[in-house]
Amino acid sequence: MTTATSQDTLDHILGAGALTWSWWRNCDITQDAGLPGGWQAAITGVLDGKRVTATITHGDVLKTARQVLAARPEHASDALVSECRNLLFDADEADFDAVSSDELLQLAVFGRITYG
Repeated sequence: MTTATSQDTLDHILGAGALTWSWWRNCDITQDAGLPGGWQAAITGVLDGKRVTATITHGDVLKTARQVLAARPEHASDALVSECRNLLFDADEADFDAVSSDELLQLAVFGRITYG
């Protein structure tokens, strides 16, 4: 069993192209060894016509992945479920694309999958 490292979560979730969707407005990534997991990202998106900003970390990504596996969220794709399982249990097999990483980000930032 190999859980994703902080570099894995940064690459798979923030580097897969999800932030190109029109509902994402801004993402400021800070990498610093002093931060939990070594990075954090302040992400702003639009939900129900309002700007929502949340700061997520490596730990938040793993927590969200666990939530997906514990109770599949409404509108979650099969790919999201599969990639969350890989992220937590077989990180070498994780291969998030723009759609699955966007779904995870929506859950982490908005608390639900709204766009898809």
